[in-house]
Amino acid sequence: MPTSRHTRPVSPDPAAEQPGHLRDPRDITELLNFRLAALVGASGAAVIRLCEGQYGVSRREWALLGLLALRGAQAPSAIADQCHLDRTRVSRAITRLTAKGLVRRQTLDGDRRRASVALTDAGHALYRQLFGEVAAINRRLVETLSDAELASLDTLLTRLTEQADRVRGEVATSVRTNRWAGGAGRRQWVAPEAKV
Repeated sequence: MPTSRHTRPVSPDPAAEQPGHLRDPRDITELLNFRLAALVGASGAAVIRLCEGQYGVSRREWALLGLLALRGAQAPSAIADQCHLDRTRVSRAITRLTAKGLVRRQTLDGDRRRASVALTDAGHALYRQLFGEVAAINRRLVETLSDAELASLDTLLTRLTEQADRVRGEVATSVRTNRWAGGAGRRQWVAPEAKV
């Protein structure tokens, strides 16, 4: 059934309109993170194809270019925090972008451990060109929503991100993990013994 950007198809299942499944999920497909990952996977495929196929940069490299274009020179650790990525992955992306001539890395005060990363002229040019194309994909994605729905979505995403930061902080203080340990070094799940 065709829809305009201001209408939605009528759901055959009234329960599907209820927030209960997101609030109290019954299976993995009803978890908020699963739904968001599915959205990112579906919508991000076009961006990945564009970035990698036409411009030779990965999605992670594109995110770094965008943050540096927006906020200027920064320490790699600050970039990692803003991208919600671990510092090792960001460091690798910076190394690749440096090799491509898109960013430059400068040590601060002669201390090789402290550095600042900034876009080169080529990095700025690539960002401007690629941003226009990615923004066009973004417009296509959100055209199904009305202006009021987009404003609500923007507000909701901001609130959810703030709550996610709070939850992350709470979990980080109660659950310890070593993401860098190899398979044998990580805590392993052990099935409880079957009761006889």
